[in-house]
Amino acid sequence: MLEFIKIKNQGAIALIMVIMITALTLLAAVSISLINISDSQADYQISERAMVEAKLAACLDEALLRLSSDYAEAGYFSLAGIGIDCDYEIATEIMSGLKEVLLSASSTSSLGFWQSSVIATINVSSTPISVYSYKNDQSAYASASSAGYCGDGVWDEQTEECDGSADPSGLSGWSCSLGGALSCNESCEMACTAGVPYEGSCGDSTVQAPEVCDPPQNAGSCGDGIVQNGNFCNSTCSGYVTRNETCDYTGSDAGNQCYTFPVGCNRETYCQGCTICTNLCL
Repeated sequence: MLEFIKIKNQGAIALIMVIMITALTLLAAVSISLINISDSQADYQISERAMVEAKLAACLDEALLRLSSDYAEAGYFSLAGIGIDCDYEIATEIMSGLKEVLLSASSTSSLGFWQSSVIATINVSSTPISVYSYKNDQSAYASASSAGYCGDGVWDEQTEECDGSADPSGLSGWSCSLGGALSCNESCEMACTAGVPYEGSCGDSTVQAPEVCDPPQNAGSCGDGIVQNGNFCNSTCSGYVTRNETCDYTGSDAGNQCYTFPVGCNRETYCQGCTICTNLCL
């Protein structure tokens, strides 16, 4: 009987040992898996940060070329090419011979999103121009498993100006000054081919900065048969077209820029350059 109990206890101990070994094996496997995931995330952050820094360097090179040609150059620009896409904004002001350039770039993959922006101060008073300072403005990383990142198909109004992969994308109700085309870049920021983004649109009869006037008005042209005077809001709502016409015409050139069938001339038979009524043409 004692021998039987002894054998039974030995069997129970063996079973417990098997369970413990199995549990330890599973725990080790999970730990290794977590280490591999952590390593992958770390490798991703290193590689993506290097890629973003290369994009920033490319944008800085282009900004330097622009400023080398004209140190007064200013505005918002985008650089797009094979493996290179970034945005930069050259400030208008020059202070003590220095001008700021704000550079931004990002990278998105299945593992997450990396974004970085840099402020470069350029000495435009030196020959040749040179980089006076280069400092990080901000950097952001979000894993694909975190609550939202640029390009995840969801526009996060708290952290993104827009998200081109989302519907709605955040672009609705916005447009570009100077008639530029509006888009959402890889940094989930609004970008314009010309001008700057603003809420509203030219033609909605409401003047919204940076608009100067709204709505656009048909200023016409010399030769349209309509005598026009005054200031007319241009087609991009960015300024006025001034017309000071004494006369206009509907006919053809009779010589020396005198035109037949004048409009606005009482007895003279020709309109010259839409500014003079005359009877004489050479």
